[in-house]
Amino acid sequence: MLPLKHRLKLRQYPEFFSQSKKVYSPLYTIFYLLQETNLSTGAVVVPKKIVAKATHRNTLKRQTLEVLYSFFKTHQCLKVVIRIKKTLTKQDLTQLKTDLIKLN
Repeated sequence: MLPLKHRLKLRQYPEFFSQSKKVYSPLYTIFYLLQETNLSTGAVVVPKKIVAKATHRNTLKRQTLEVLYSFFKTHQCLKVVIRIKKTLTKQDLTQLKTDLIKLN
């Protein structure tokens, strides 16, 4: 789980998705923006249409947030949202990690 200071509250930034740059993958889409503060913030979106059960959505969010938090430890000044399109395996999470590193 992301610490509170690293959480991006999307309801406070409704224009985020229209202004952000995008990286597409068959499994997920990464939306990102550079920001002025030294602290990176992020969120993970798992639609109910993609994963029906709440327990599976929460598990997928936790696994993805763990990858995102380890990315935030080395990279700053970013707002990142990951929208999941399909369920992810461990190999997919390592691919996500490499895609996140390519953002800068």
